[in-house]
Amino acid sequence: MKILGLFALFFLYDWILNRYLRKKLQIEKTPWGIYKPLNNTQKWLERALLTVHLILLLIIDDIFLLTILFFALLNSLRAFMEWKYEKEKKTFVLTLLAVFNILLYATIFLIFRDTIV
Repeated sequence: MKILGLFALFFLYDWILNRYLRKKLQIEKTPWGIYKPLNNTQKWLERALLTVHLILLLIIDDIFLLTILFFALLNSLRAFMEWKYEKEKKTFVLTLLAVFNILLYATIFLIFRDTIV
C-alpha cells in the first residue's frame, strides 16, 4: 500500500511541475493523443526503434525492463528532435521531464517489486 501512496505523490508532483513549466515557459497545450513526428528522419528512427524493441521482446525474458528502456529511449529521441528542430516551442523540456518520470517510476517499481506481488 505504501508504494501506491508513493506513486500517487510522484504523480501529483509531476502534474504540478508540468503545469508550472507550461505556464512559466509559455508552452502551448498540444492535443492529447497520437504524436506526430517532426520529420521523416524521426519517423524512421522511431520505427527502427520499435522494430528492434519487438525483436528483442522475442529474445529477452525481462519484458518490463525492455519496455521501460524502449519508452525512455523513444522519449529521449523525441526530446532531441524537438530541441534540434523546434527549440522556440520549448516542448523538449516537458519531454525530458517525461523521460525522467519514466525512469523514476520504473526504479521505484523495481525497488518495491517484491512487496507489490
